[in-house]
Amino acid sequence: MDTKRLEAEKKLFKRLVISHWDIQHAQRFARLILNRNLFDSFDASERDLLHALNTALIVAYWRPFSENKSTSDTWAVLPDSYLHDFSPSEKTLHEHIHRLRNKGMAHSDSEAHGVRVIVSDFAGRKTAIPTGWNPHVPLSKADVEMLLGMTEKLMARISEEHLRIETLLPIGKEF
Repeated sequence: MDTKRLEAEKKLFKRLVISHWDIQHAQRFARLILNRNLFDSFDASERDLLHALNTALIVAYWRPFSENKSTSDTWAVLPDSYLHDFSPSEKTLHEHIHRLRNKGMAHSDSEAHGVRVIVSDFAGRKTAIPTGWNPHVPLSKADVEMLLGMTEKLMARISEEHLRIETLLPIGKEF
């Protein structure tokens, strides 16, 4: 194998390692949400936990696909080819998570909140009334279950590639 191709494989290998850790975090958060039946709870602290874990799930899941800093020895993102095993509904959820993460979970974009302010006279006093919506509504139980399945597909693909590249690496070399 030529040196240029081997260097590309090493860069991908490091991205796979990092992506494995990120997807593993997402799996933990999804399993916690599902195993604790947080969707069925009316307890305020459990609802708060659902919101926190939902945010963590979305952010962790999207890390391998976000605009990470590219370095001389690591790819910035997991290639789109890792999504080929996703069904159309999984690809739709993947893009939905992308929007949620970038517009409302990891950033506070005005567009995501739809903030509008109506200035009105209320009992002889000028009042500014904000309207909008909360983009932090948790994913549905069905979406979390589907996302957990998507992470399992990603982990299987990452493991396959990890093993493939491992066979190409020279013994005794650190990178």
